[in-house]
Amino acid sequence: MGNKLHLYHPSALESIAAPETIEELHLYANGFDGATLKILPYFECLKYLHLHAFQQIHQLAPILPNYKQLKGLFLLDVDWRPLRRQFDQLRHLKILSIHNDTLNELPEALIHMSQLEELELRFNRVSSSMPHWHLLEYLPQLHHLTLSHISSQQFPSDAIAELAQLNELCLSKNNLKKLTQKHPAFLTALPYAFAHSSLETKYFKKLLPKMRRENLPWEKRTIWLNLLANDTAKLDRLASQKDILEATEIQPATFSAIRLHALEYYQQRWSQQQQLNRGAHLTVVGTIATKKNVLRSQLKALNIQYSPKITQKTTHLLLGQRAQGVYHQALEQEIPILTIGTPQSPPNQWHRRKHQPSAGLI
Repeated sequence: MGNKLHLYHPSALESIAAPETIEELHLYANGFDGATLKILPYFECLKYLHLHAFQQIHQLAPILPNYKQLKGLFLLDVDWRPLRRQFDQLRHLKILSIHNDTLNELPEALIHMSQLEELELRFNRVSSSMPHWHLLEYLPQLHHLTLSHISSQQFPSDAIAELAQLNELCLSKNNLKKLTQKHPAFLTALPYAFAHSSLETKYFKKLLPKMRRENLPWEKRTIWLNLLANDTAKLDRLASQKDILEATEIQPATFSAIRLHALEYYQQRWSQQQQLNRGAHLTVVGTIATKKNVLRSQLKALNIQYSPKITQKTTHLLLGQRAQGVYHQALEQEIPILTIGTPQSPPNQWHRRKHQPSAGLI
């Protein structure tokens, strides 16, 4: 999201040399007053504003409409009600996130936010019979919806099931179960629903800002998220060979779980159809668990040639994590691509396990 700045104390405002270069700003609770907030209009290129228990919301409210490039507004433990009038002037927002225990209704200004793509709401008191749920219908570009802290009795499953354009849905376990029971076809067609797996719980909140930062297309986002959820049924329906290969290159290192799931899924869906026989020339790229000099010796014993890069003699490509796009060259030259599933079998079993997970050296 460009240049990022965290402000914990008003004294830090005085040291900001070029506020016009800041694209993402985090403001925290400590002691900002009207005088220290006068610099905020100079953040003219601001795209993402995060307010963390920020108390001077009344002073900030008149400034918000000046942020013509603002894409995302994130309110964490902030009283959002003083901003109601400003919401009407934020029609260009792409992301609105309100996490506050005072939230007991949908903001009526949603009816004007036709460009909104992501909506995250944490409620305290809310009724499924209240007329405001119909406001979701006025968000034709809505692709991501997170609703939390809503009881099963109050959960508006019918209103959500009408959101045919939705790509990503994050609900509590109970509400996801209720929606599945009442609208199974909607959940089946939905590209991604947060399934509460251990990896999702660990990485979802870290992955979301990364996907936003990179302006990842919605189709690619759902691939990454379903890899995290290990939802092979959704991947079978939505993911292409190239989509999965691209996911093996996700940075940084903290997302190794997604890269490994991509390699395992590729192996299950495509690599099992490839056989590595004696006399083959194998190019090995990317990060694998086995030391490459050990692998080279194992391959030599099987009369299989090893190479660290694709050559004219290459018959197969063994793809590891973060292989720097080498798979593009393999696809262009129609070189069979192998990946490795679980760390069990030695290379001499690769060509014998056509219908089982292949050797695991990654």
